[in-house]
Amino acid sequence: APLKTHKRGIEKVWRTYGGKPECLLDVSRCGIVCASLDQMCLLVAAIADDPDASILRCKNRFHPNYDSTATAGYRDVSFNMVLKTRDVAALEAQDIVFEVQLILQAVYELKTDEGHANYRRFRNLSVV
Repeated sequence: APLKTHKRGIEKVWRTYGGKPECLLDVSRCGIVCASLDQMCLLVAAIADDPDASILRCKNRFHPNYDSTATAGYRDVSFNMVLKTRDVAALEAQDIVFEVQLILQAVYELKTDEGHANYRRFRNLSVV
């Protein structure tokens, strides 16, 4: 995914985080499409067990207690994390936070440009 735009970052800081920019952790992000929940669970375990990955936050939108009305029914698992490797340290990038979204293939196939535009409209209506 492209970097979050300045406009969207500012919107999210104010709408979601009450003006606290330090809470915005998904400026740089990527998605991994999983064929099944079993595959997604294996990937979650691999990320959690990786000694070079430091997880700062995990959002499990598949959890039974998650209220999917807040995201118009959208579900995924996302990690905000940093990498702790020699290469990252050599680049002085060890404090750069990025997001990894794990998305089911079936959900990804529904996530069209029009579908995402509908989500943005829903998101914008829910703050009014």
